[in-house]
Amino acid sequence: MSIKRALRLIEKFAAIVSRCKQCGAFDEYLDPDNPYCYKCFDPNRPGTKKDKLEPSSYKKPTGKFNASSAISGLKRIDHNRFSPIDVGKYKVSIQGSSDHYCAPRKTLDNPNDYTYMEVAIFKDDEWVVPLDDPKFKDKSWAQNFEQGGSTSVGSLPRKEIEKMLEDLYNA
Repeated sequence: MSIKRALRLIEKFAAIVSRCKQCGAFDEYLDPDNPYCYKCFDPNRPGTKKDKLEPSSYKKPTGKFNASSAISGLKRIDHNRFSPIDVGKYKVSIQGSSDHYCAPRKTLDNPNDYTYMEVAIFKDDEWVVPLDDPKFKDKSWAQNFEQGGSTSVGSLPRKEIEKMLEDLYNA
């Protein structure tokens, strides 16, 4: 097995462990014995290891957000769509398929195989226009959105997506 393939398998395994079993939210701090995010944790759920994690004492730890792992952890919910991910207070749709503005413009199972992807941001079930938001209007990635209306952007480079996720997480 090549080193590159081994690293891909490790990334895939890490992404699986890092998603909440109930809502699918990305959380790099999940305990393998209790694969639920702090919002979905229920001590009465059958099979929950109560000695490992008590809801009253569990608070989401602060730490560095890993945007690359969030992208690597994208899972297909149907033939041409990845499930959206929760990033801080935001929900982000990152898409790549033959129906989206991405490169390569074909449907691939591994999100790491895309160099550009289509992106949309939501907060409280409403579209977010980054150029209309004072927190983001000066960010390099926000310049790809049109002011006053563009709610999604196609062909955003992966590095810009990673910057965007980090900025959203820290907002």
